[in-house]
Amino acid sequence: MRRMLPVIVAALGAAAFAADSPIDARAERLAKMAHAIDVREAMGYLEDCETVARTAPSRRNPAFSKVAREEVKAAKKRLAEARERGPKHYMERARLAAAANGLNRPDSDAPVPNLDALSPGEAALERMRFAGPVSIGGVHLGRNSIGTPRVTIGVQNWSDRTVEAVDFEIECWNSFDEPVKADGVDNVMRGTFQRPIEAGQFETPHFDLAIADTTTRVSVRITRIKPEFGVVWDQTREEAERSPGAIVQAKMRQ
Repeated sequence: MRRMLPVIVAALGAAAFAADSPIDARAERLAKMAHAIDVREAMGYLEDCETVARTAPSRRNPAFSKVAREEVKAAKKRLAEARERGPKHYMERARLAAAANGLNRPDSDAPVPNLDALSPGEAALERMRFAGPVSIGGVHLGRNSIGTPRVTIGVQNWSDRTVEAVDFEIECWNSFDEPVKADGVDNVMRGTFQRPIEAGQFETPHFDLAIADTTTRVSVRITRIKPEFGVVWDQTREEAERSPGAIVQAKMRQ
C-alpha cells in the first residue's frame, strides 16, 4: 500500500473525466490505473527483496542468503507477469466499476469478492464497484491532547475524479460493549469531511467524540460521497454490510 499512491496519482492525474464520457472510455482509464497499481506494487516488492539480498551476506548465514536470492528471482517473475498482463486483463472488472459509479449497484445476487485473493489493482476496482469511489483503508481510535476520544480514518480516493466531501457514520461503544448514546437516541455519530480529495489521493480525516467521551470501540462506514461533478454516491447500511471493507472497526489504544 505504501508504494501504491504515487503511481495512482501518476496514472490518473493527467486524465480528466468528462461527465458525458461513455462507460467504456472510463473503464479503459480504470483498467490502466489497475494495471499501473499492480506493476508498481511488484516493482516495490522486487526492490525490497533486492535490498534484503544485498544485506544477506553480512548475516553470515548461507541458508538465509539462498532464500533471499530465490525470493529475488520470484519477485522478478512476478513483475514480468504484472507487466505482461496489460490493461486488457482488468477490463471486465473495470467495466463493472465504471458502470456502478453511484448509479448502478451490484444486484443482491452478485458474488462479493474476496479481496485477499485479488491483486492490489483488481481489489481497487472491486472496492469501487461495491464500496464506492472512496474506501476506508484503516481506522485508529485514540485520544486528543485533552483526553477526548478521537477517531482518525484513512480514506483512499480510487476514482479518476476529485471528491469534494465525504459523510461518515461512527457507531460508538464503551468497554462493556454498551452503546454510547450521545444524543439519547442511538450510538451513531455523524461527521463530514469537506476538504477536496483528488484522484488517487489518501487523506486522514479525524473526528473528536466530545459528546461520546466514554467510547472505547467504534465501527465506521462511509454513507455519502460528493464528487466534483456527477451524482452523489450514497450507501445504506445493508449495502455496506455486503460490501468488502466498507465497515471498519477499531478499539481504543490505551
